[in-house]
Amino acid sequence: MTTNSNTETLNLTSQLGKLLCFISDVATAIRMHTPYNGRYEPRDPAHALDVLWLADSLHNFATLGRMVRGGSPTDIKFACDMLLRQFALYRKDKGASQLKGDPKATFERNVQLANLDDGVTVITEILDAITPYLATHHPANA
Repeated sequence: MTTNSNTETLNLTSQLGKLLCFISDVATAIRMHTPYNGRYEPRDPAHALDVLWLADSLHNFATLGRMVRGGSPTDIKFACDMLLRQFALYRKDKGASQLKGDPKATFERNVQLANLDDGVTVITEILDAITPYLATHHPANA
């Protein structure tokens, strides 16, 4: 990706590779809450709520993808900050987040496949990678 000045290239290949692995892990966790899993019990409300929160953790990556495609470090930072705020809500105790169900419990139950810390780590790595570009090309946003 080239920054707005077209003089320096921002390479997020490693971080985007890690992000794809995280997304795949979450998708695998979602799949385990379907008849694919021999232990699936359709009457268990935890399955539906787990699918809800696992899928919710993925849908805003589209915003990050658009921002990376656009190439603006400022826009990428916006998307990363949004995702980190979203993931912080998933870590709050039941009722504290004002969200339906208990996203914290969902991620605790599914930690072997969908470790929220992995998502936070890769988003933070993206922020770390773009920080020099923000300071150089957009000092007000650093």
